Amino acid sequence: MRPTASARAGTLINGQYRSRRIRFSIIAAAGSLLALLGASLKSPPYPAASVIPVTDTYSTGMRVTDPYRWLEDDKNPRVAAWADAQSALAQRFLKAQPGAAQEAARIARLARTSTTRSGLIIANGRWFYERLTPPQPQPELVVREGLSATERVLYDPVRAARGKTPAAIEAVFVAPDGANVAFTTQQGGAEEETLHVIDVASSKMLADTLPHAGGGTSPSALAWDSGDGGFLYARWPQGVAPAQAHFNIALYHHTLGSDPASDTYVFGRGLWRSAEYNLVTSRDGTAVAAFVEPGDGLNYAVYERNGTGAFAKVSDESTGIKDGAFIGHRLLLRSSAHNPRYEIVAVDPGQTFAQGTVLIPATSLVIDAVLPSGATFLPSRSVAAKAWYARSRATVEHFPESHCHNISRSMAWPEMKTQAMPSFPIPRTTHPRAGCS
Repeated sequence: MRPTASARAGTLINGQYRSRRIRFSIIAAAGSLLALLGASLKSPPYPAASVIPVTDTYSTGMRVTDPYRWLEDDKNPRVAAWADAQSALAQRFLKAQPGAAQEAARIARLARTSTTRSGLIIANGRWFYERLTPPQPQPELVVREGLSATERVLYDPVRAARGKTPAAIEAVFVAPDGANVAFTTQQGGAEEETLHVIDVASSKMLADTLPHAGGGTSPSALAWDSGDGGFLYARWPQGVAPAQAHFNIALYHHTLGSDPASDTYVFGRGLWRSAEYNLVTSRDGTAVAAFVEPGDGLNYAVYERNGTGAFAKVSDESTGIKDGAFIGHRLLLRSSAHNPRYEIVAVDPGQTFAQGTVLIPATSLVIDAVLPSGATFLPSRSVAAKAWYARSRATVEHFPESHCHNISRSMAWPEMKTQAMPSFPIPRTTHPRAGCS
């Protein structure tokens, strides 16, 4: 898992959007399936799955045996044949149930809802999001030049497929100046992401197509350079045996227009075999924090890089860090090291977590997210839907309101005043690259 701030139809992280859709049609189909299954209690003859044990030994000495590891190799003809037999069995069973055709027609009618828009990212006045109009099978990536402007399609998976099965947009990473958009696609649920880049002004796809950019339990991660001429990204290892192809993901740097085969290794080798990355950047793009999870659902180790230097460890996974954000060049971390309800710890450049300052101590309410908002941030509290606005005591960058959407103003609910919180004055400095992402 990666640090998240929940959105209605997806996940928005540090100016990035990762799709997590559960369509109404799927929910309706599941309900209908349960009703149909109730009509027959006799178990159908399921295709047999061979038992081929594979044993792993972990650093603690624990041995774990998986009898069905071979089913993870979707390129194996035996796996494809087994999956096809399972699908054929399900289709025969469902079509044989009374009312199956009527239920399918009803689900199709219910699925034709109105257009939905999700995953909003605002960068330098441009609004980016995904748009889905049923029965369109996959959402499009669109942009508009501000709230009242006309929508413009940047990428349409159906048109790009040219009559074949369209790919699904998995993650979107907008450059800070809004000039380029990187996004990943997955084909047929393969859990193998391919990275693409679009020039926003022309709506043209650039030649930069980067395969093996994460997927499945190690999803994609990307951080744009300060000048938008390239980016850091997570990539699976190249030229390894198929059984190792989805392990040991690491960070590489790609320069726009260059051959992906020449991308430079940056960080991550020697860390966990099943590592997952989330990359968080400062607004000017000069500071990058790598949140590295040893495996799904665990705490993060945090590494930071300033400029083009090497990544330095800020904290290991023992400090209970779940997410964080930059305010200026100060890194705010949500940690349960001292209290299970979490506290916000501020770490200045060059510092470790142990040297950081507790900015917001734990209280009776649980802090469940850190939401950056221009020169300030919102520590979201999860009890009774109450949140409050707090100012950072750090020296931070000031971004003129004419350039930035002020989250704290748009979220100024009455509940925000129900908790007494200190207000800290902010020494402000003007940044020449005032943009919002």
